[in-house]
Amino acid sequence: MEKLIQRIRAVARGSSWGVFLPSVVVTVVGNYRVVNSWWFHDDWVFLANAAGVVQRDSTLVRFVVYDIYWPLMYGLCGLNQAPYGISRLVVHIVCAVLVVRLARELELGRASQAMSGALFAASPVAFESLFWGTGITEQFGTLFGLWAVALLFGSSRRKFALSFVLITLSVFSKESGYFLPLVWAYVAFGHGMPKVNIAAVVCSLVGITGVAVRLVGVDLAGSGDYPLSLVDIPRNFMVYGFWLVSPPQFMRGLELGSIPVVLMGAIFWAIWGVSAASAYTRGNRKIVVLLAFCVLPLLPATLVGDHAVPRYLYSSVPALALSIALFGATILSNISLSRAFPLVLLLSFYSQTSTAYRLDARWPSGVPIHRLVAKEKISHRMFNALRSSGPPPSRRVVFLDPGPQSGVTTELLKAAVGDDLGVRTVIGNEFTVSFQPAVLPGDRGAVVLKVDSIGKVSFGTF
Repeated sequence: MEKLIQRIRAVARGSSWGVFLPSVVVTVVGNYRVVNSWWFHDDWVFLANAAGVVQRDSTLVRFVVYDIYWPLMYGLCGLNQAPYGISRLVVHIVCAVLVVRLARELELGRASQAMSGALFAASPVAFESLFWGTGITEQFGTLFGLWAVALLFGSSRRKFALSFVLITLSVFSKESGYFLPLVWAYVAFGHGMPKVNIAAVVCSLVGITGVAVRLVGVDLAGSGDYPLSLVDIPRNFMVYGFWLVSPPQFMRGLELGSIPVVLMGAIFWAIWGVSAASAYTRGNRKIVVLLAFCVLPLLPATLVGDHAVPRYLYSSVPALALSIALFGATILSNISLSRAFPLVLLLSFYSQTSTAYRLDARWPSGVPIHRLVAKEKISHRMFNALRSSGPPPSRRVVFLDPGPQSGVTTELLKAAVGDDLGVRTVIGNEFTVSFQPAVLPGDRGAVVLKVDSIGKVSFGTF
């Protein structure tokens, strides 16, 4: 044990990459279990597209994820969920490393740099993006956005041009990147980037703005699951502010529209507004960019009428972590990196045991556990049962409506197994799927599955 401590101290003192070690430790210790999470809900849409089971309508929205990441991973790994989970952990670590780099650009000490990355890595807000395969969209959008911001903190024209490419990749990864060109424009027009080609900047902005507007139009013309509601916009922002600063234990039993939620969210955004106005007045480009990166990723989710869910905050947490590190820089300036390491272990424990968040992160959950965990458990049990039963002779799979005693609704079941996409992706595109209250005479030869509870499935061939 003593040798291990000595090695940790040697890394912290003598190596430039020692400041990144806490982020790696917090990510792995706090989230290693996501490697085994099975597919559910929107995962089946991405997998079915990668497997050629279905063709998606638009080739613009989330292009990086739809047409590059998922086809590549599916071609290499198939339905083996572990490599996908590992990739999400790796992207999370890279995002934390970029947070550390931004802390270095803000001229924070080594302990403050390490803590900023660890704060991001340990945030319970990251749970959904790490646990759910679909969460890779938020991760890639954040990765490219953070990388672009890190380049904008410098003064090189080449890095400035590369930052635009990265912002474009963020736009094509997740809707959270749609407004990031505003940050690029702020820096381009006289805020730290001398001798830029204004014509090229304007053309680039017009092009990327056109793409973003087009993507918003595609979203608005989509399924209509989340209709536009102007009333929800301020409420969603208050909820986002509450989620960013509230310890998981405060979330239990609170309704989204309750006074404590709205009040805490309003206080958070009021502090943000005062800080942003002060930084803009003083001409502090780095702080303005940092604060803008906190709020801009949230705009698409609210302006296109989407609902408030914690994973949309994934792109905002880096700015929060850096803000906390800035405020705590005076305290941490007298602490060496090796002495700060126990705080990192505490953050790891906090991330690993944030069960209150995982239970009550969104209301109403409808089930006694986090809605994503419930869907994953149902989907995993269902497809284990389907594989155990073997291919149905009639090439038909029947999901019976769950009984009231199961604690599962038909809507939750359909979301878990991806309607018919999960079955068609796992056992074959030629199989048909139906959801019905009872077995019918025409179902002879079909595999019949029924959810008895979130953790138990009964099945057989009719």
